[in-house]
Amino acid sequence: MSSTPYAPPWSEGVRNLIRSLAQDFSGQQLHVTVVCPETPGAIACGDFGERVVNVAGSPAVSPRFRAFVQGGVWVSTALAVRHLAAEIDVVLLVASLTSALGQRTVLLRKLSGLPLVIYVTGLGRPRLGYSLGLDTSHTLVGSQFLRRWLPGAGVVHPTLPIDLALEGAQPGKGDDTFNVLYLGSFEPERGVQYLLQAMALVREGTERQVRLILAWNGQGCDSYESIQRQIDELGIRPIVDLRGRVDTGPLYGESDIVVIPRASQERMSFPIRIVEALHMGKPLVVSRMCGMEDLVDGCGLAVEPRDAGALAGAMLRLISDTQLREDMIRRCATLAKEYDRRASVQKLVRVLRMAVDGV
Repeated sequence: MSSTPYAPPWSEGVRNLIRSLAQDFSGQQLHVTVVCPETPGAIACGDFGERVVNVAGSPAVSPRFRAFVQGGVWVSTALAVRHLAAEIDVVLLVASLTSALGQRTVLLRKLSGLPLVIYVTGLGRPRLGYSLGLDTSHTLVGSQFLRRWLPGAGVVHPTLPIDLALEGAQPGKGDDTFNVLYLGSFEPERGVQYLLQAMALVREGTERQVRLILAWNGQGCDSYESIQRQIDELGIRPIVDLRGRVDTGPLYGESDIVVIPRASQERMSFPIRIVEALHMGKPLVVSRMCGMEDLVDGCGLAVEPRDAGALAGAMLRLISDTQLREDMIRRCATLAKEYDRRASVQKLVRVLRMAVDGV
């Protein structure tokens, strides 16, 4: 059986999914063919061994024409799937929930004539009319909170390139500095601006040396420049360690806690950083939104979004309470097992087979 996932270049979750598809499906007599409007560099033929069909690029165009260009790209994608239909048993569409979602399913179903499973991994925008024409064999979502838009969908947590047999809790750096890790984009929805404000309060609220590690490869964008200015305005440059592209394993090894200060649910997907932190035995501080507070139960603290004071208070509590951190670390090892990638892959395989069998 073959599946054809779509892989947007900006989605780390999707790249991880394809990595697991290529690695884990091979043992279940599944062959992966990737058809996508823009093939990211991380998904190349030599990386995973699957055939990659680069249907079209994603040209830089004025926003007023973007919908028309993207529509043409998706027609090309559907035609490519149709061309390969004799070699494909089921189409897996991995996408964010946007206004075009329903239209994309119609294109893929009508032009390919194949069973279609959609796997919605996050929120896009705009979303008005996303269900118009929605036509699928099965619908999956990557997080429980996404069922608000797709009631009845099955939940399959996005897979991570982490093998529980090989990875495990990582100790902190070992010096007296308390290291706080933020890993991700600097766009306003992520709440990094509130984390910076909170770190200024943390520095004033503890005698211990603290450091904030900001890791993201986004130099040159507006958000990056804004964050740079805010660091200087708050006077916290000495305690901020700004990284570029990183190897996440060693990065977690340097850190004492992980903070996910989400300010908005826009483009929210299953927070893979939570699962990574659990695997690495790192207590968390998260925003109380989109069910994140439930995911860190016993392994972290949840605060109201966009509240720098509450965020600072949670971090100060973890800095000062060694016993609390140790209890959370022990709980991480138990909770992490619930997100073994093999369970997600097996569930996805079952759904794909059901679609092929017409169930």
